[in-house]
Amino acid sequence: GKDPGDFVRLLGHDAANLGAGAAGKGSRIYGRTSDYIEAMDVVLADGSDFRVEPLSPAQLDALCGEDSLAGRACAEVRRVVTEQADEIARIFPRMNRGLTGYNLQRTLDAAGGFSLHRLLAGSEGTLALTKSVTLRVLPKPAHRALAVIRYASVDAALSDVGRLLEADPLAVEFLDENVIALARQDIVWAGIGQVLGGDRDDDVKGMNFVEFVGESEAAIASQLAALEAVLAQALEPSVVDWKLIADPGLIAQLWTLREKSVGLLGKVPGRRQGTAFVEDAAVPPDRLPDFVRAFRALLDRHGLAYGMYGHADVGCLHVRPLLDMKDPGDAALVRPISDEVARLTRDYGGLLWGEHGRGYRGEYSPFFFGPVLYAELCRIKTAFDPQNILNPGKLTTSLGGVPVEAIDAVPLRGTVDATIRPEHADGYERALACNGNGVCFSWDADEAMCPSFKATRDR
Repeated sequence: GKDPGDFVRLLGHDAANLGAGAAGKGSRIYGRTSDYIEAMDVVLADGSDFRVEPLSPAQLDALCGEDSLAGRACAEVRRVVTEQADEIARIFPRMNRGLTGYNLQRTLDAAGGFSLHRLLAGSEGTLALTKSVTLRVLPKPAHRALAVIRYASVDAALSDVGRLLEADPLAVEFLDENVIALARQDIVWAGIGQVLGGDRDDDVKGMNFVEFVGESEAAIASQLAALEAVLAQALEPSVVDWKLIADPGLIAQLWTLREKSVGLLGKVPGRRQGTAFVEDAAVPPDRLPDFVRAFRALLDRHGLAYGMYGHADVGCLHVRPLLDMKDPGDAALVRPISDEVARLTRDYGGLLWGEHGRGYRGEYSPFFFGPVLYAELCRIKTAFDPQNILNPGKLTTSLGGVPVEAIDAVPLRGTVDATIRPEHADGYERALACNGNGVCFSWDADEAMCPSFKATRDR
């Protein structure tokens, strides 16, 4: 049977993914969380239960005619998506990682079908509380293969993505030279160094992991042949070398490296560590090389080191500048860098949040949605939550409610960490480096549990 620990992790991931409307590796083919929702059971702001499932035009008419919070809220949503159809089409980017949270673009289809779950997924608890969700699941592909391609520059790696997509892979995942350098010093390298290393290591400034999945070995072979044809046209010295891996165990180890990128950037020697606040900007994939070039120049101007990795196939890279959040000077950089990255992503036709939701970045909602649609979002919020009690201060606000919190006015962990006296902090570096991902809360006998949680049961 299914390992209970895996089941618990699945539920936790689904809850987080639903709230943020998230997506991850493979989203170019499989889409995002909201694409697999069949139904939701939610609690509305007045305490009433509501079943969310696709509605026909007649069913929507009946619901909107009800004298209930659900009826009034859905009537308001229908009004907005109908009256503002042209503005929605103009504002919402046409890309895999589009505007999540209040997804007006996909709530009402051309035939009048109403899918409220598209609006709720990614709303981060600001419109309703989810009790349960029914998901459509797909079988895992029977076969997979992975190509690891090493490049002489970040720009070469990102510029090559368009060609790699001609082979129709499941995903193209990117690592920059800074993440690669950290990986070489980590224990993870012991198992995969023979694949990722070589006699030209110093020439490698970027890598693409290209994964293929299929129901037969023949299907995989066909895709790999297409990739080989693409790579045969590669111009030296942009591509240093490349390798094909079919061994499932080695593929799993290689993906472990990609998954450890966050952790690697969180244990850099020194006070500055990878910090998440502009970590999931997304742009149309064909504009990614130019966008990243400008993004790197922006961080270089601020004198910051950083790491970049992520979903190059859909134009979404995770970027973590290294900051010491206990230093007021470093903490003060959150505002100007966020403002600059927001302008940069909009200039390139993208958005600031492409995967992990908005959260405290909600103050940038008017910047991306525009004044007309943002005002409509506030009306939708008011219809669902007139007293502004559901996750207030995030994403949008009820009319007349508390304003959305500013990104540089929220409590920062570094402020608390700075109150710990150095003599008390010595010897507890690993505890202070905790990034809060929660993996160590696991009860699995084969995994390490957080010592503090084990002793106190306090997260």
